[in-house]
Amino acid sequence: MRERMDFSSISKVILDNRNNDGISQTEYYNTLFSYAFEQSNFSINVQEDADISKILKGQRNVPKDITYLYHAPESIQEMQKSIGQILQELSDPEYVKEKIYWLLWNDSSISESKRQELSVHSEADSFITGCLLFALSRRLVSKNKKEVTMFSLADYLLDFRFPSISRVFFGREQEMKEINDLLGKNHCLFLEGIGGIGKSELAKHYGKRYEKEYSHVLYLQYGNSLKHTIAELDFVDDTMEMTEDERFRNHYRLFKQLDGNSLVILDNFNTVPEDEELFHEFLSLSFKVLVTTRSHVDMMPCYQVNEIREIEELCSIFYSYAPEARDDSDTVKEIIDEVYHHTLTVELAAKTLKISCMEPKELVKALRAEGLRLSNTNKVLMTKDSRSHKESLYRHIKILFQLQGLTPERLHTLQNMTLVPEKGIPKILFHYWQGKTDFNDVNDLVEYGWIQEDKLNQRIALHPYLHELLQIETKPSISSCADLLKGVFENCVCYGIDVSYYNELLNTIESIFKNITLDDATSAYLFMDTTMAYLTKYGRTESIEKVLELMKSTINLDGEHKRECAIYHCYAGYVEYIKAIIFLQSDIMRKA
Repeated sequence: MRERMDFSSISKVILDNRNNDGISQTEYYNTLFSYAFEQSNFSINVQEDADISKILKGQRNVPKDITYLYHAPESIQEMQKSIGQILQELSDPEYVKEKIYWLLWNDSSISESKRQELSVHSEADSFITGCLLFALSRRLVSKNKKEVTMFSLADYLLDFRFPSISRVFFGREQEMKEINDLLGKNHCLFLEGIGGIGKSELAKHYGKRYEKEYSHVLYLQYGNSLKHTIAELDFVDDTMEMTEDERFRNHYRLFKQLDGNSLVILDNFNTVPEDEELFHEFLSLSFKVLVTTRSHVDMMPCYQVNEIREIEELCSIFYSYAPEARDDSDTVKEIIDEVYHHTLTVELAAKTLKISCMEPKELVKALRAEGLRLSNTNKVLMTKDSRSHKESLYRHIKILFQLQGLTPERLHTLQNMTLVPEKGIPKILFHYWQGKTDFNDVNDLVEYGWIQEDKLNQRIALHPYLHELLQIETKPSISSCADLLKGVFENCVCYGIDVSYYNELLNTIESIFKNITLDDATSAYLFMDTTMAYLTKYGRTESIEKVLELMKSTINLDGEHKRECAIYHCYAGYVEYIKAIIFLQSDIMRKA
């Protein structure tokens, strides 16, 4: 069988041709990715020697927080410099180049056009750099097939790391003990409560605190459906040719193998079981499930997450972000009472106090001022003294938003953030797609409390509770978010299937169509045409149907827009074709 050209096979050729006193595997790996490790905007974990060995043997992939960095011209140049240093440690660099050239042209899974593209590089350093960057974009075909009964999540999942937890966590010790007791008695437990009260952070802290009591702890952030949530996980043996159904079936096998001492945390399950077709089957599997939700679920064990009971604990949270406020503790308690002890708003209030250089008395006065009241009340209401506080909480957050006086650049960054998937986006991809030269605006918005950053996994997201407000305040549209759309558009046109993060790209496209206002029909149609071709490539039929509905709303199909009509009918025909295939397959299975 011909060897596949991937990161492992290229690295093997390089390491097999070292000088007698040449660099070690670890030195090779750290030299190759030295640019990534030197980036001040990222806290990239340096792998242990054993992990590096598994990566070089093809048993694991290079972590995504590294590979995402190598999609910009400056990073490609830095890798070429690193390759130049490594070549100096080899006995015959030209022979190494020829061996990698042989790998390239004998791998039948690589297209002719890609071979030609990579072969134009005549110098060894530029040729090997091009091949390595291409290899990093390819899906790993694992060379280590262990029995699933004895495994580490890292051997099957590319994104197996637990999300970062907040360093500011007070007042929930008793809740964690109670949750642990309830999970000891129940197969599943729902943490329910109003948005922003701290359910997700409580679940994540519980998972980290008690992880040694479980054989595996797996964190999932719910999105659209359980099937979609499971399908979009990144497994080492996924291939780009897989449909979403095939990915789901491949991934679901792992969940079926998890034992009763494993824990799956399902975060932000803000729906009801009746609307989730996989719900009861998922809960019937062996592992324990901890779910966070804003909805009340009948007939299931539930734990109500309320405000933090002790005001001193909330004061500790406040002082963690605004330490100078300790000098006026009485007013700080008034601020906390004014926002009904709502954890997220307490945090935002403290950050606003620090940023605005206001005095605590000025802030509490501003929070008590009458302002524009927001509509679209939440289904889950927080009540006190027989009245809803949802509207007041949104008014408080709106006031804090206005008090921070964000610059136009930061407001625009928030506007673009309302278009990314709920589970977030890799920080580096958001940076590149916006065409930004630095991370200053994102970093500032993280500090100000509007963007959440998972530093361990290098992802950024909007808190679900804030998304609704920020979408109203920033009004994202085709014309106002043109920079982000241009980045996504060019990524679809230029890269096609040759990117390892295609799933992130697909999810972002779907989220854009879900949240954007179509104020420019011509630009909207061009974006739909290009991105829908990408959705078609990966069989995202449901998303294509939603885009087709948007197309119908932007043009008159009976009018003079002949080209647009032809595109519409082409994709509509594709959807009907896929449905017919699925129907025929189901019919054959039924008759069999």
